[in-house]
Amino acid sequence: MLRSRPGVLVSFAIGLACAGCACAAEGPERTLTIVHTNDLHARLLPDANGRGGFAEVATTIREACAGAAACLVMDGGDLVQGSPVSSLFEGVPVFEIANRLGLDVSTLGNHEFDYGWQKISQFLDAADFPILNANMMHPGGGRLGDAASIVLTTANGIRVGIVGALTESLPFLVAPEQLGEWTAQPVVESVAGIVAKLNDEADVVVVLGHLTREEELALLEVPGVDFVISGHTHSGLSEPVRDDDSAILRVRAYGHQVGRLDLTVNIETDEVTAWSWEAIPVKDVLEPDPAALEVVQAWEKKVSKFVDIDLATVGHDYNRDEMRALFEQALVEETGADFGYINPGAVRDVFLEGPLLVRHVWNAMPFEDYIATGTIKGSELPAFLREERGLESGREYRFATIDFVVAQWHQRGFGTLDVEHGELYRDLLIRWIGERERLD
Repeated sequence: MLRSRPGVLVSFAIGLACAGCACAAEGPERTLTIVHTNDLHARLLPDANGRGGFAEVATTIREACAGAAACLVMDGGDLVQGSPVSSLFEGVPVFEIANRLGLDVSTLGNHEFDYGWQKISQFLDAADFPILNANMMHPGGGRLGDAASIVLTTANGIRVGIVGALTESLPFLVAPEQLGEWTAQPVVESVAGIVAKLNDEADVVVVLGHLTREEELALLEVPGVDFVISGHTHSGLSEPVRDDDSAILRVRAYGHQVGRLDLTVNIETDEVTAWSWEAIPVKDVLEPDPAALEVVQAWEKKVSKFVDIDLATVGHDYNRDEMRALFEQALVEETGADFGYINPGAVRDVFLEGPLLVRHVWNAMPFEDYIATGTIKGSELPAFLREERGLESGREYRFATIDFVVAQWHQRGFGTLDVEHGELYRDLLIRWIGERERLD
């Protein structure tokens, strides 16, 4: 596998990290394979259906790179947040484990901010690969954790420029205290300015982003961008989204798929003359990567005594809507509220029929969200919520939610909620489910 290493520095005012590798072929037509992941979310172990797992992803990456003249491995962000190891140790061990995946480069996702922006410097220190971002800015200047905005690398004689970008909707995805004074600048303008400065420095330009679908599509219109390798939506593509001379590539979250892009590039004309892409399933991998498996097992051993505890029995498979309704029911019954509300994105996993462990609740609710309760008039609620719950404008309601919703309520201009803060939401769920013993 080709790994980036320090090379000749190319200096722009925007800040660059550079890497290089030896040329492995002669003639103008060269080939390159790019293997990519996104939204791994610290799902260190395979799920109940045998999908994913970091050691299993590592094997799939190695096999996808096998036989390639050169192979670059990229990740589209959100490596952390989604399992007990990440939640209990605030993400840092996930980067230690990710070092065994063979990553050459990654980019920041919104969940890298879940433990506070200050933690990102520790992620950068723990990672053996650069973590890119081109559009996070501070009013006082400087780069977030000194993260580079771009990597330049040469693979099999092909000069590749990789630009990192994070969705500008970030303020609506993280709490204000987690973001601090950092702001996500407009993605298209930030990327376009950097790509324009590349000029003749790269034969292939990749935007490695954690982006909304609208931002992905807008980047296809930026001159000089060849591929947008993205994450964030969690949904993979069955086929690339193509423009005249560029494409969007994205695979399913939680390590369920690995993407493989095979390129042929004429290095004399700087043209991509041929390419193909596939999404490779990561399921029932027979030989998990030993090095990755060793460190996964070491960290899982540290948390097992806290989470591998029998909690209840589940009578049927729950889908996401049923999970949300169940979690809101727990809010109502435990607080005595008239209604409970959690944002749809708060539920990160489902319960399957059979024994339920405390671990499964952590996987479904990994966030450090606290209960928030208060009283509000129906007329002060957003129209969508009144309609969704059949609430009356003239009535006063006792509500229960989580502190993230309270912060986002204010951020989105719905007003400031006067609330009382309670216990950690995950603790409430574990207690409530355990007392029920069975979920039907």
